[in-house]
Amino acid sequence: MPVYKTKNEKTKDNKIWYFKCNYRDTNGNIKQKKSKKFSTKEEATKEEAKFLLNIGENKITNKITLNDLYKEYINKLEKEVRPQTLKKNINYYKHIEPFLGNIAIEKLTLDKLKKWQYEMNQKQLKCSYKNKIYTFIKTLIKYSNMYYGVNTNALELLGPFKDVNEKKEEMLFFTEEEFYKYISVINDLVWKTVFETLFYCGLRQGELQALTWEDIDFDKKTININKTLTTKLKGQKYSIFPPKTKSSYRTIPMINKLYNDLKMLYNEYSQLDGFNKNWFVFGGIRPIPESTIQNHKNNYCKLAELKQIRIHDFRHSCASLLISKNADPVLVAKYLGHADVSMTLNRYSHMYKSKLDELIKLIEN
Repeated sequence: MPVYKTKNEKTKDNKIWYFKCNYRDTNGNIKQKKSKKFSTKEEATKEEAKFLLNIGENKITNKITLNDLYKEYINKLEKEVRPQTLKKNINYYKHIEPFLGNIAIEKLTLDKLKKWQYEMNQKQLKCSYKNKIYTFIKTLIKYSNMYYGVNTNALELLGPFKDVNEKKEEMLFFTEEEFYKYISVINDLVWKTVFETLFYCGLRQGELQALTWEDIDFDKKTININKTLTTKLKGQKYSIFPPKTKSSYRTIPMINKLYNDLKMLYNEYSQLDGFNKNWFVFGGIRPIPESTIQNHKNNYCKLAELKQIRIHDFRHSCASLLISKNADPVLVAKYLGHADVSMTLNRYSHMYKSKLDELIKLIEN
């Protein structure tokens, strides 16, 4: 294992070198040892060798398999990510384990990885999904490099999956005029307000489902986004978690139309027995199911004689609306809860292209 140098830290005795290594205890469990600091790199290296000799263990980087690494990484991940994120990573590894699981990390050669890539290409999976699996292997390799000193570039040489025949999914959305046509066929106040909230606020579906009346501030005319809901965990009808990222925490101002409809909906709910502000805005005691939203959306699209778009496309519709009104990209990013403005620009670059053309005309004039 390599030794390390303390960064940006001044010590009185000038001891800045230390070693960090992994070893197996008497029960066969992988442990990590971080040493005290030494004056020189040579001292730290010698002390590491002594430590490994005293515990009767050799370096384990040439023994640990991808399966071993995966189990260790998943145990670490359980404490750091939401259950649905953990589940995604577990599902990714199901496509890796049969072909590469029992191979030692340092023996993951380019030839072995090419065979795995070939097997993956025989599966009926989207190229984008296969690249998520590829990214997960990269994460495992990076983890092995960090904790075991394994340095392999075979995966980089392999490169991501490519499919020249796979068409990029078109981003669908409603224009302002299309949305007016869509909303005109909805007579039910609940469903009218559901789709107005999606369109004008750009919420993710889970954020919409998780909204409670506590999150609606009628005095300030704002909606507070502070949680999200998922129904994809086994054994649970639904689970509520913090938002997707820190930037997903946000407060969104309501336009008057949405404010008025939410106020009417609140007045209706508040007349019901047992009502309190912990009730879900859409659903009441229980959140409105995803399938119910989907079914109503499909029906309203048919009634309005409009193209079918996904629930998430209402978020794209909101972005399109803001961009068409010349909203600053930084403000659009904050409004949608993106981590940074580059995410907004990358995702909606085709929409901004027309705006760039307008800038060129301004310069020419």
